[in-house]
This record gives sequence, structure tokens and C-alpha cells, in this order.
Amino acid sequence: MLNYSNDCGATWSEPVREHSDTSTADHLMPNVSFSNSGRVTISWVDDRNHEGSGWDICASSSVEGELIFLLEVRLTPEVSCPKVERNKGTASRWQWEGDIRGICSNTFWAFYPIWGDTRSGGVYQIRWQK
Repeated sequence: MLNYSNDCGATWSEPVREHSDTSTADHLMPNVSFSNSGRVTISWVDDRNHEGSGWDICASSSVEGELIFLLEVRLTPEVSCPKVERNKGTASRWQWEGDIRGICSNTFWAFYPIWGDTRSGGVYQIRWQK
């Protein structure tokens, strides 16, 4: 959920949901980016497809100048940080990949999320997507 203030925090908007999932899954650790054109893009850790065994990075962007979010997209092509033998405990020691996440936007519709994951086994690798 996203709130905003246009009076230095004296009042706040009603919360706006940036994703369509209504389950009890976790949607954690958001990163927010603002473009010059007024578009807000949010990426987050999402475990709706993995029941505690791993997570995806998802993202959604708003319509320019408004807080109406488009349907979110899954950015990770497979589960990140899977809790499997090949990772030799990395996922249990650093469950949230060492908090290596971020996002930035350009003036147009492109946004660039970055995250770390262990899908190839044992060592966190930095991944990004346009």
C-alpha cells in the first residue's frame, strides 16, 4: 500500500494498493522510483507463488501523474533464493539476499530494478532487468 502527502506530512492520502494479489502472501521490502513525468514505479519481494520456499521480484507502475497502478509483472523468470540443497544454506543465512535491491526510472516508460538471488546455487548474484 502506498500513501502520499502533498503538504509536508500534515495530512496523508488513503492507501493505494500497487498489486492485485488479495491472498495472505507476503509483499515485502518495496523500492520506489519517481520519473520526471510523474510516474511512480514500485518493485517488491513477493512470495505468493512459493509458499515460503522462495520469492519473486514483482513491479508495477502508475499511470503518469496519478496513483492508479497498472497490473503488476513478475520480473524473476524463476524463483529467487530457492531453499534447495544446491544453495548450501545461503537462503537460510541471508533470507532477503543481503538487502541488495533497488530501482530507478528514466524519463520515459523504462524502469530498472536490481536484486540479488541464488538461483544458480550458493552465491548471491546481482540481477537486473529493463
